[in-house]
Amino acid sequence: MKIEGMKYTEALRKLNDVMQGREDIKEVKFDKENNMFEVTDINGHVHLCFGDEFNK
Repeated sequence: MKIEGMKYTEALRKLNDVMQGREDIKEVKFDKENNMFEVTDINGHVHLCFGDEFNK
């Protein structure tokens, strides 16, 4: 999957597709300034994912 050059709305649509299939994820926040996602699961655990992990 190529993300470079993807429109913001396309990226949100893809994120929504993932969220619909993952009942264990309660919330996803994106911090653009720090290029990271904060993912909260249904048990309240917070997982940090950094954008550069997806660019490999």
